[in-house]
Amino acid sequence: EELISQIVELFLSHAESAIQEVAAGLAAGDFDRVQRAAHSLKSSAGNVGAQQLQEIAGRMELSAGRKQETHPLMSDLENAYLRAKDRLSSEIGEGRSVEDTDCR
Repeated sequence: EELISQIVELFLSHAESAIQEVAAGLAAGDFDRVQRAAHSLKSSAGNVGAQQLQEIAGRMELSAGRKQETHPLMSDLENAYLRAKDRLSSEIGEGRSVEDTDCR
């Protein structure tokens, strides 16, 4: 259970940093930066079962790779992260494994 808590804590820390990096990339108009950060977030979200966050990060990665407007996805990304954070925190608090979580 402690290992799972550590994994979740690492994910949350990484996800917050990745979201900040996406926001900084958007502010700078740096599509490559947005794409890299979104890709990283997509991968780590998939590792903990945060499917909605993974899907939105994937859409953002794809849009940034095509040099398309990604600003509208930012609020969706932040909201999906908050839902995943709440869900993972409550699941860990209940002693369930990450594999049992469904962060949609």
